[in-house]
Amino acid sequence: MTLLAILTATLLSGVASVLLAAGCSRARALAFNALSGLGLVLGGVAGYLVLGASREVLPWAPTLAAASFLYLAVADRLPALNRQRAPGDAAIQLTTHGRVPLDRVLDTGLFDFDQAAQAPGWLKELRGEHVPETEEYGIASFVYRARCPFHPRRFWDWIHTDWPGVIRAKGWFWLASRPEWAGVWSLAGSTREHGAAGLWPEGEDSAGRLRRDGRQEIVLIGIGMNEDELTACFDACLLDDAEMALGEAGWRRFDDPFPAWGRGEAAV
Repeated sequence: MTLLAILTATLLSGVASVLLAAGCSRARALAFNALSGLGLVLGGVAGYLVLGASREVLPWAPTLAAASFLYLAVADRLPALNRQRAPGDAAIQLTTHGRVPLDRVLDTGLFDFDQAAQAPGWLKELRGEHVPETEEYGIASFVYRARCPFHPRRFWDWIHTDWPGVIRAKGWFWLASRPEWAGVWSLAGSTREHGAAGLWPEGEDSAGRLRRDGRQEIVLIGIGMNEDELTACFDACLLDDAEMALGEAGWRRFDDPFPAWGRGEAAV
């Protein structure tokens, strides 16, 4: 049916008449116009497929269009960014591990209130028509907290599996096998990093025993996350009562696949 429609349009096309008048044979003129019509159809199909694939990107387009400053982290992993220009009048700052000169983000004078006031989002907010991004795109976050150390092997296995719905995660973790150390964990898409953050503060309890201020405190951000299931997976990494009873001397003998941490190591 599509081919028939193309041929019909070709026969009635003014372009075909121009080609005939220019000396082209009827067969050649019809063939040229048939190929042109087929190209239009293929272009339409390709456009439809591209539009479908870009639905996840489109919600971010207004943010990029209105931005006066774009802060791009982990830029060292994307060398091509150094050749990219910011959309519109926005400035781009490439960073690694969040390191950025303060004069690039403070008192830059880039924000134009009059220009921002012309954005349609202001009117929608005032009229109560703006749908929060948390509702529109299903973005949510929660913080996992615990005051018990992780078993190193169980936590290692957990952080090397897929976390359904999680896009970004970062925070402190506490391994039983190295109880004096605070670890830092970071997940961004498929990139996962862990390392030493420093030493936990120490003190004494009422009985004069050493007490470390170790904890688990990890922020998770994602779309369609199941908080209960993720929390249960974290909880499964905590020491059980029998393991807790072993004390630090016993904890240090646990199977620990994490790389060694040394004093003076910088947090990732």
